[in-house]
Amino acid sequence: MSESRERFKKNLRKQRLPKLLVQLQKKIELLERILFAEGLQVSSEASEFAKEFFERSPLGYQRKVVRELDVYIKVLFEFKNSGGDLRDSHKLAWAYLKARQLQPTANTFSSLKNNDLIEIFNDQHQQIFRSLNFFETVHVSLFDLVVLDWMSLFKRDSQIEEKIFICFSSLYRQTRQWSWLTDIQEHHVDVRFSKENAHFFQTTRLCSALKRRQASLKRVEAVMLVSQVSFQAGSQKVMMN
Repeated sequence: MSESRERFKKNLRKQRLPKLLVQLQKKIELLERILFAEGLQVSSEASEFAKEFFERSPLGYQRKVVRELDVYIKVLFEFKNSGGDLRDSHKLAWAYLKARQLQPTANTFSSLKNNDLIEIFNDQHQQIFRSLNFFETVHVSLFDLVVLDWMSLFKRDSQIEEKIFICFSSLYRQTRQWSWLTDIQEHHVDVRFSKENAHFFQTTRLCSALKRRQASLKRVEAVMLVSQVSFQAGSQKVMMN
C-alpha cells in the first residue's frame, strides 16, 4: 500500500513539473511586455542550463521561483496603476519592501544615489527584485535571471565573488546590519550562457540586511545590494543614469 502511494506521489510530481514551467514562462512573458512598454528590450529565452536546472529542481524550489516572480510583477502593476514611475528606482524599491513587509536598516536609503542600481536577493542568492535600470545595462535572459542564483548567472573574479558572498553571509548571520563595499573596486562581469557574450562593469557600493517588519524575531529575510553599472560602447565607457 505504501509503495503504491509513493508511486502515485512520484507520478503526481512529474505531472506538476511541466505545469509549473508553463506558469513560469507565462509570467516571464508578462514581465517582458511590461518592460517593453517601458522601452526596455529584453529576452525571455531560457538557456539550456537554466531550463534543465529548473526542471530538475525540487518542487518547493520551483514554486518559490514562480511565487517570487509573481510578487515582483504585482508590485510593478500596483505601483504603475497608483501613478508611480517605474523608472524611479528608490520609490519602486520602497513599494516592493512594503509589499513584502521588509525593512531596511536606517542608513540604507539615505545613502542611495540617483543612478544606483538596486537588487534584492533571497537566502538562496536568487535575485528577487531589481530596479528597471538593471535592464538598461545587464543583457540577460529573464528566465535565467529568475531561476539561477547570482553566482551561477554571472562570472566575476573569484576574489570579488568571495567578498560579495562573505558580505551576504555576514548579514544573514547578523554579525553586521549593513556594510560599505569600499574594498571592491569596479570590476568586469560576464553574463554566463549569453549567446552575445554580454558583459558589463559594476561597482558595488553597499549591502544591507532586510528584516521582517513587526516580527517578534527580527530574522534577516533578504539582502539589498546597491551598485553602479556601466558598459563599453566602442572605446567609451558609459555610466547608466
